[in-house]
Amino acid sequence: MKIQIGKLSFTRIHLLFLLIGSVAFTINLIFFSIFNNFLPAYLASFFCFFVAVTFNFFMHGIFLWKLPPSFKKFYLFISGYSIGLFLNVIFVYFFVSFFSNALHAQIIGGTLGVIFNFFSSKFSYTGKIKGKIKEST
Repeated sequence: MKIQIGKLSFTRIHLLFLLIGSVAFTINLIFFSIFNNFLPAYLASFFCFFVAVTFNFFMHGIFLWKLPPSFKKFYLFISGYSIGLFLNVIFVYFFVSFFSNALHAQIIGGTLGVIFNFFSSKFSYTGKIKGKIKEST
């Protein structure tokens, strides 16, 4: 399956990544809102990351790459997604004062790592960053 939007082309994998990521991002924001009630925004951002990334890991294995999870894959996944976490937390830490609501800083910070996270997930499960992924139905 391939969807063409202008010059951009999206495959089933891209669309699944966006769907899973959207759910995980929602989970991230919900837990951020909960944790931010008793933690500073930058710490709430740090902890909600682990909730969302664990969800992502299992959903990517089941639906995106259709490969079984393992400790090694989880380690690679967490390692790669930690760069996204770093971008997120640094943004929230330095820019939360520019927003009337800390959640706005979290939304922008959370979007910074999305493209990197796709490649991180791909590498964690397939061992590749470049190249086409075999589409399965």
